[in-house]
Amino acid sequence: VYTLWQADQEVKKLAAYANGEPVSEDDVEQLVVSNTEVDVFQIINAIADNSKLLALRHVSDFLGTAGDDKSRIIQLNALLSDQFRSIVIVQDFVSRMVEESIILEKTGWKSGRLFMLKKIALRFTLAKAKDFLNKLDHLDDELKSSSTPPRVLLDLILAQLLM
Repeated sequence: VYTLWQADQEVKKLAAYANGEPVSEDDVEQLVVSNTEVDVFQIINAIADNSKLLALRHVSDFLGTAGDDKSRIIQLNALLSDQFRSIVIVQDFVSRMVEESIILEKTGWKSGRLFMLKKIALRFTLAKAKDFLNKLDHLDDELKSSSTPPRVLLDLILAQLLM
């Protein structure tokens, strides 16, 4: 799902690349960035709901897109880590009763993103969000240094996250 702004940017990028020629399917596959933010929010929501099957289905859907397993798992890990860092930041601001305008100023986020993060942050304790971040950090280290298959490493972390 793209916002109109994202779609407009992708169309402009394709038009510039095509330089007046018809845009091919290969051009789209090479240039258009997939919008994975929705997938990550779906995964996080499923984790918050403790819905193991749904979380695993969303992870599987994410990994089913183009690319090799290791690079997709690294990408997924980075996206999840970014969201959980944001959740911890929101939880900290909320616990200190910082006004939204100050949060937006300090983070550079849009109000819609802050709204979504606050809504999600309420579904996790600070301890659980930090624990998830630690596990995702461990997954990152293992992905980059271990000979264990990336999918096995991901499954081990997911099993811990979905306990």
